[in-house]
Amino acid sequence: MHFYFFFTFSCNESGLYELEEATDDTSTTPDPKPRGSIVMLGDSVFALSGDIAKELKLLSGKEYPHYYIVGAEMKGTKDSFGGTESDLPNQYKRAKAEHAPIHTIIFDGGANDIILTAYGQCKAAPNPENLDMKTLCRPFFEEAVEEVTTGLSALLKTMREDGVQHVIYQGYYRSTNPDFDDASDFGMQALKAVIDEHQEAFQSPKSLSFIDPRPHFNGKEAEYIISDRIHPSAAGSKVLANLIWNILLEKGIETAP
Repeated sequence: MHFYFFFTFSCNESGLYELEEATDDTSTTPDPKPRGSIVMLGDSVFALSGDIAKELKLLSGKEYPHYYIVGAEMKGTKDSFGGTESDLPNQYKRAKAEHAPIHTIIFDGGANDIILTAYGQCKAAPNPENLDMKTLCRPFFEEAVEEVTTGLSALLKTMREDGVQHVIYQGYYRSTNPDFDDASDFGMQALKAVIDEHQEAFQSPKSLSFIDPRPHFNGKEAEYIISDRIHPSAAGSKVLANLIWNILLEKGIETAP
């Protein structure tokens, strides 16, 4: 905190100057490095349109600092989207450097490890038996999910050790690309298992929350997912934002304006 003292002088009858008033005023000197308590990390579900953050701003009246990046992965595979600098651990490091101490983290992550890496490897793999894509890709997806869960577990441990009080992990809805159906379901099962393993370490007053959007998107994919069959539409983003907002209210992290 900075204190600035402003003095007013007046001249008396003897020609001497007297001190009339001294006040401290910090209203005109904002902290040059604002500290944020709620920070968002993640991939293009958040980053492509930015609609989830926009909806959260409407709900909360606040703009949460964000570090999500299109193409971000849970692990740091080098790729055309920024490589290791765009992965979730590095997003978190940058957030800590600029906004510590962080009170609450909202994030997703892991889908690109499957879509960008595992699925690409699967499509390039030989297929002499002419297997369907689900069967051919299953081993690649399983390996990617194992790496994602390992990365998620390590990241949650780091957040807890850093004193983050509340963590909200947003999982994934089912893509309308049928090749990803199985990966979505067993991936979400594996991610939920990691969250469950860390629940004890985030006991009250801390909290660790897992959002499963699948029931909310089921049967409404045409409305909630855009034509690329992966990313949420404006309507889908509003649903996701409200799922996050409900947890922020439930855990007492935010209050309704």
